[in-house]
Amino acid sequence: VRTTPALHKKAFELIETVCTKLDAKIHTVYTPSPPGYTDPKTKIVAAAVPLAGSIGHAEDSTDLCFFSEIGIPGIILGPGDHELSHKPNEYCTIKNIEKATVVYKKLIEKMK
Repeated sequence: VRTTPALHKKAFELIETVCTKLDAKIHTVYTPSPPGYTDPKTKIVAAAVPLAGSIGHAEDSTDLCFFSEIGIPGIILGPGDHELSHKPNEYCTIKNIEKATVVYKKLIEKMK
């Protein structure tokens, strides 16, 4: 289950309620990770939007949740092609890596 900050706790409560009503047993293999979230008003988002062109949300699993959990604002910004993510022979083109390098340098300058 992929949740949002507003839905995280409630989602697991709802799953437990439904399983109880169905007399089904539920257990987690590991503690669910919290959702990753960075307020759009943070400095890093404000600095990245003009460089990236837009903001959105990642539909894939990322490590942002672990940064969010300890209060470090972050973004997901990379040269990869979403269509190739986590597939056999995943790759990034040299052109996209070069573009990302320019964007990262500009982002670092804006964050100073």
